Amino acid sequence: TGSEPEKAHAHLSDFYKIVDRGIQELLREPETPLILAGVEEDTVLYRSVSGYEYLLEDGIPGSIDLSREHSALLRRAYAILRTDGLRLQRNALLEARERTAPSHFSTNPDILLHAAFEGRLDQLYVNAGVERMDVFERDGYRSWGSEDMLNLAMVQTIVHHGRAWTLPGDMMPDGLT
Repeated sequence: TGSEPEKAHAHLSDFYKIVDRGIQELLREPETPLILAGVEEDTVLYRSVSGYEYLLEDGIPGSIDLSREHSALLRRAYAILRTDGLRLQRNALLEARERTAPSHFSTNPDILLHAAFEGRLDQLYVNAGVERMDVFERDGYRSWGSEDMLNLAMVQTIVHHGRAWTLPGDMMPDGLT
């Protein structure tokens, strides 16, 4: 027994548990993010019952009319995904800096560029607001003119099956440029 609002809340909670199970079956791809869009009362309740691991903290508030707000909704969702992706990469960089031996972690662009050409970089994080223009020559590679050495290091990292990311300057951890 209970009041009508308590009963409605319980029924809605049960409904969101069913929806959550369906979402988890639907989003079987690893690490597929989920962004909630809706009025705060409903999104808060859904979050409280959801067991979905990749439910993003940020959501799109308000009542959504897909027939009129489709492109605006997509832009807001993309902005949330971009911000979350940058946050994840920043956290991964901080974690890598903490768990990696100092001899295997460098912020020296020259060392990183040579290591990238040798295929010795697994991960490379570059400040998106920094350029280092120069000419580079090495074992069959020759710049046609001045080019961004950080971009070249990223390309070589990827060519050799490493991973490379850019982060905005304000998201780079202290001491890293």
